[in-house]
Amino acid sequence: MNRLGLFATFCAALWCASTAQAVLVNQYTFNNGTANDTGPGAQHGTVVDPTGISKFIGGQLDLTANNGVQSATPTNGAYVNLPNGIASAAIGGGQANEASFEMWVTVQQNRFWARLFDFGGSNAGEDTSEGANEQDYLMFVPQGFNNTYGFESHPAFAGTAGVNGAAVLGAAESPLPTGVQHHIVVTYDQNDTTGGPGGTAKVYLNNAAPIVGAISANMPLGSIGNEVNSWLGRAQWNDALIDASYEEFRIYDHALTDSEVTASSTAGPVEAIVPTLVVDRDTGAITLQNQTSTAFSVTSYTISSAAGGLEVSPSWDPIAPANGWTIQTNSSTELRETGGTPQAVASAGSIALGSPWVETPIEDLVFSFNLSGGGSGLGLVEYVGNGGVPHGRSDFDTDGTVDVDDWVTFLNGHGDNLAGLSDVAQYLKGDLNGDNATNHADFLLFRGDFIADNSLAAFEALTAGVPEPSALALAALASLAVAGGRSRRRGR
Repeated sequence: MNRLGLFATFCAALWCASTAQAVLVNQYTFNNGTANDTGPGAQHGTVVDPTGISKFIGGQLDLTANNGVQSATPTNGAYVNLPNGIASAAIGGGQANEASFEMWVTVQQNRFWARLFDFGGSNAGEDTSEGANEQDYLMFVPQGFNNTYGFESHPAFAGTAGVNGAAVLGAAESPLPTGVQHHIVVTYDQNDTTGGPGGTAKVYLNNAAPIVGAISANMPLGSIGNEVNSWLGRAQWNDALIDASYEEFRIYDHALTDSEVTASSTAGPVEAIVPTLVVDRDTGAITLQNQTSTAFSVTSYTISSAAGGLEVSPSWDPIAPANGWTIQTNSSTELRETGGTPQAVASAGSIALGSPWVETPIEDLVFSFNLSGGGSGLGLVEYVGNGGVPHGRSDFDTDGTVDVDDWVTFLNGHGDNLAGLSDVAQYLKGDLNGDNATNHADFLLFRGDFIADNSLAAFEALTAGVPEPSALALAALASLAVAGGRSRRRGR
């Protein structure tokens, strides 16, 4: 059974379950470019993003550009604001005093106490993050406590002596590993006292055996009556906003069992029906592929490169003019066309779009699309070829090694006026460090790359001949650099 089939089977079991089983009440797939709830609760969220740093890419909400922005001043960051009381409603419904929170997330960079979720209230009230020692809240952090990932139940104590948090869970001295997707399930069950008299909390990471802890006896789950801040990525305290991508987030009104966690982990998140742009580093070929299990039809697409890394037709082989499609943009920074008749792409199918990518180390393509039926957003961009790595910095002809041909290219561009050229065009003139000039700094970079691929002796031989007239000054620099290399070698 494919992943969609497994998911459908799993969800059918949950939605049709008795009160003794978990019921999915809220589901945020982020597949349609929004934070809408596709579960039965229809409690839609909002991506709060005043400066436009978040992105929906390939069915994920990307919040990785937060870069340390604090929760108390989030105007330069982004997070998800869910409806007030959403966790409390799950805890109070279904099997009372139980709930589960499930997510598929990828943390780009851990920051102490940055929240993957935080449901509760802040001392200063709604939409504030000034501290919450007087409030109830539930939260999960990739890095906190004793440098571990974990879940906390925080009971209010209104300024008097009390218990500040109780369920501190995590792997010993281990934050959540970054750069890879994790399946995380947190269950809260005050009907199960095996973890402690106040109840039992569990954290499942990637379907491993759960970490088990106690829920605070001072915090009946039904007492979270001031849940005015229900957030993904923001904290009740002035901690950093999260640097992570969310593929899916779910809330259940029951504590998931071990078998239910396993079933959900096996099924995975709801598949995003999005096209993938595959770029061949070896040929510059670009292919629009369907790597999902479901057919779709494309009604328009845009490929953009801020660095000017595209070649116009005939290198680009658009769908137009077939089937009524029309070219809208044809430039080094954007290729765009629209239909016409929607172009159907079967599962594992593709549309070849020629070879419009300029083969350089600069890999900045952005791909957006529209599908028949309303699907739209940013698609995935996948680079293949060249052994799975970008081209080398000084390998101008992309043949896999820095050699005499690259040296000729470097010499020919030295001293040229780069004004008005794109970043890719400047690079092809020899601007290796992106400072909009070809100078001694670029020469030193080329020299180092050539020696790394060959040897110092090979570089000395390369620069011993008579230079091109346009490169006399650079050749003088080469001679000085070689002499300097010899001097340093003798001094060791």
